[in-house]
Amino acid sequence: MRRSARLAARNRIHGAPHETDGAAAAPIPATALARGHDSLSQPAAFDLDKALVAHDRTLQHAYAVARTAAVNNRRVEPAAEWLIDNVYLIRNEIREVREALPANVWKRLPRTAPDGQVVPRMLRALRACIAQLDGNVEPEAVERYLDDYQQRATFDLVELWTLPVLVRVALIERD
Repeated sequence: MRRSARLAARNRIHGAPHETDGAAAAPIPATALARGHDSLSQPAAFDLDKALVAHDRTLQHAYAVARTAAVNNRRVEPAAEWLIDNVYLIRNEIREVREALPANVWKRLPRTAPDGQVVPRMLRALRACIAQLDGNVEPEAVERYLDDYQQRATFDLVELWTLPVLVRVALIERD
């Protein structure tokens, strides 16, 4: 399903979407993003568990609204139909992220705060990458983006190890 259709359906259900670190902003070149991440900080201001709980609540609400519309024979957008049929997939991804990214690993991730919000550098880079790709995530495109990023600032081993899980987090946040 096209991103624009999902976004339009979400807007009808929830109102206008909120901005999430480049999710709806203009594409940011990887090298420019890396330049802004020169200074790293370690405080854990971004609470992953709270964010996942909030995403799960939003998902439950969207599902309840879509399901109620379907039960009452009201017109249901294709994105809402998809959600009704596949909500378990997203909830399963949220559960798997919680299991795959323990707190001790989360705390070791280098963080940046160019906009005042302290977030793991890899998550910030993946948010920008996915925004640039408009949600059409292909491994080769992500690899190219991260290679461009690393021309300016290299990732450490813990960031590379968490890459698959943080891609899931960035996608959960986006949609």
